[in-house]
Amino acid sequence: MKIDDNSQSVVVELSRLQRVEQHAVEGDAKGAEPASKSLKSVDKVNISQSAERFNKTSNTLKGASDFSADKVNELKSKIEAGAYQVSSKDVAEKMLAALSKENDR
Repeated sequence: MKIDDNSQSVVVELSRLQRVEQHAVEGDAKGAEPASKSLKSVDKVNISQSAERFNKTSNTLKGASDFSADKVNELKSKIEAGAYQVSSKDVAEKMLAALSKENDR
């Protein structure tokens, strides 16, 4: 059998776990709290800033009440019928306004 660094670390870890389990059993026999219960594990989660912004935006949109299903259905039927007309002037003005807001940031 070949023993390398990985095998040694596995043996050391198994030995450590056996000692912890033995200590827990001895603690139960003495009426003490088992080692597994006395050890506390703490989970920690880190969320990126972009995920936090997404979550905040998502929650904001969920609370938005300016959605109108009737208006959406009306626009959808106009688009399907080919009767929906878009003013290119309005589109251009809104694009320029959005660009100027973006440049102000």
